[in-house]
Amino acid sequence: MQDLYGKETVTLKIQESYRNMNEIIREHMEIIEIAKEAIRENGIEPTPDPIRGGTDGATLSHKGLPCPNLGTGGYAYHGPMEHVTVEGMETVVRIIKKISEKSNCIVIIPYFVQPASLRNKIFFQKNYRITQTK
Repeated sequence: MQDLYGKETVTLKIQESYRNMNEIIREHMEIIEIAKEAIRENGIEPTPDPIRGGTDGATLSHKGLPCPNLGTGGYAYHGPMEHVTVEGMETVVRIIKKISEKSNCIVIIPYFVQPASLRNKIFFQKNYRITQTK
C-alpha cells in the first residue's frame, strides 16, 4: 500500500486479542472425551468442530481452566435469525449435569439459561454441585 500511495499511508499495529484454546485443550483431551460421552448419553452423536478461539473459553483456558466450547443448543449464531429453543437449553443442561457427574466437578449454570424446571433449585449429588447464578 505504501509503495502505491506513499509512505505513512498505512499504519499496521498487531495486538493479541485472544489465543488459540487448542494449545491448552490438546493437553487435556480427557475433558473432550467426557463431554462426548455425556452428549451420547443424551441421545446425540457428538460432531466436534474445533474452533480457533475468540470465546470466553479461550481466555479461561489460557488462565489455567481448560474450557472447550460445547455449544448452547442455538442456531444461526451472530445473525438476524439467531435463536435457541427451550428444548435445546434443557438438553444442554442435561449434558452439563452429566459432565459434572462424570468429572466430579462443580458446574455453575447461569440462571438465564436454565429452563423453568430447574430454576431456583440447587442439586447436590456425590461430591459435586450444580448451582445457579443470578
